[in-house]
Amino acid sequence: MLKLVFVALSLALAAQAASVGSWQDATVGEVQELALWSTQQLSSLAGFEGDYTIQTPRNVQKQVVNGINYKFTLDVIYRDADNKYTFKSCDLYIYDQPHTNTRKFVKAPVCYQQQNTRIAGGWVAVNTITDEVMDVARISAKQMSSQLGLEGNFNVNRISNIQRQVVNGINYKFTVEYLIASPDNKYSFKVCDLAVNYKAWDSKNQLSFLSAPVCTASPQNKENSVGGWTQQNTVTDDVLALARWSTSQLSAFTGIKGDHTVMTARNVQTQVVAGINYKFTVDLVINNIETGKYTFQSCDLNIFTQSWTNTKKLVSAQCGPNPQFQ
Repeated sequence: MLKLVFVALSLALAAQAASVGSWQDATVGEVQELALWSTQQLSSLAGFEGDYTIQTPRNVQKQVVNGINYKFTLDVIYRDADNKYTFKSCDLYIYDQPHTNTRKFVKAPVCYQQQNTRIAGGWVAVNTITDEVMDVARISAKQMSSQLGLEGNFNVNRISNIQRQVVNGINYKFTVEYLIASPDNKYSFKVCDLAVNYKAWDSKNQLSFLSAPVCTASPQNKENSVGGWTQQNTVTDDVLALARWSTSQLSAFTGIKGDHTVMTARNVQTQVVAGINYKFTVDLVINNIETGKYTFQSCDLNIFTQSWTNTKKLVSAQCGPNPQFQ
């Protein structure tokens, strides 16, 4: 028993020795307060007189000592006395001991101009929907009920007309189409023009509205009866993509092991719910790996999609011989 206790104690001490004193990766959230604190010190320490506004911390590491050492790079917008803006990155090394209220720079900050410098203050069109744009849209969706006085869950369906402005944080203008689920389980679409300020580093005041959202009923309300099935006259790229996606799951329904290849998709219907249901028939040619022969089958598919959560689900499938090839 004493031997087991000794071994356990040795392992615990070894684990502690490994963690204390070694540098480890840390999260942006752990240095939010330090980032804000450091911007108040940078003018005197970095040799650039002016205002420093946080863009984002990155490359965060920490070291447990008698307190915690932090190393990270802080991207900032620097405004000089002439109200000109430049983008700088500052490498910071900070010691923090919360129980004694001790906080200091271990080394003087080293700041340098960022590559690919942009002009602060001007609106710039954004041609791709980045992860940050999606985050901003989803965070704004959580506040839309209070902004509009309309109860329900706002789900991001589509984003367009994106513009970005670098200020104290990032301003965004964009148009969002929401699918709104009301408390009585009815669904509707709205298109809203939003203008918001986003501070990725500030968990308490991460997003604020620059102006009240302007919303109108979406044209989708006229095209699709929410909850009812609508016949589609064309096979879109989205439907073909779903058909191809489904083929990896269809062996269980056709009873044939092998490659399932889409020939055609037809009889397409859609249903708007908290997402979109698709019904359609897909015609397949299947290479049977057990016999080496090709067979033809058709499958009636029901697929649920939810674009804002990247959800795709094969709800049901019924497969049988394709009558045209028998």
